[in-house]
Amino acid sequence: MRRSRATSSTTTRVRGPVSDASPRPPALHAIAATHPRADDDDECAAEYKRRIACDPERLSNLRFAFAIVLAGVRESKQAMQKTRFDEDAKIDASTRELVQGLFDDHSFMDGENIKRVAPLLRAAAAQASECSVLTNEDDDEWLEETGVWQVRQRSRAVLRLFDCVQCGACRIHGKVAWFGVATALKLIYSDASTRPLCRVEVAALLTTLAKLATAVRFAEEMEEICCEQAAA
Repeated sequence: MRRSRATSSTTTRVRGPVSDASPRPPALHAIAATHPRADDDDECAAEYKRRIACDPERLSNLRFAFAIVLAGVRESKQAMQKTRFDEDAKIDASTRELVQGLFDDHSFMDGENIKRVAPLLRAAAAQASECSVLTNEDDDEWLEETGVWQVRQRSRAVLRLFDCVQCGACRIHGKVAWFGVATALKLIYSDASTRPLCRVEVAALLTTLAKLATAVRFAEEMEEICCEQAAA
């Protein structure tokens, strides 16, 4: 397996949602390291252009993942109200207040585009289907899988895939991020939005939302710097 160049002396100084782990890294790679690691914007912009800006599809994947998680958080309002965040009453109350503040920010949660995400995803999943052949001794049997079932199966497969990652930190961050995405999909595609969430689901969902928001903001900052450099 090729070692990721993120371990080199050059890239460890770079801030932002970048990774060379694969030729076309998915959105999860884009949130692997979103905290600033250098004060040199020119150096950051150079790495951003080399790894991300050269392929607009990577930015599209990042924004799409952010939209899914944001829609999942929006769908979780009723579930959050029923969720017990901690056994300690004071911690539970303070956490509930923080979470409620997220939903009270109407400019953040009630944007027209965000409102449309969950219904569009549900409509697409309802129409999608895939036939799989099951072979037995007598005859072949076709089994139709709905779009929602495919999402569930592939979500579990991706989560298991992270067990193959050798780096312990990458494996943990990847699992938390994907579990956050999986929780968002669960809220969008099932009736989970009407039932309490477990604390692990809440933590993964909100952590992934924060990471994606930071990554999207970083990408916007780098785009501005790249435009300024091009105009200079």
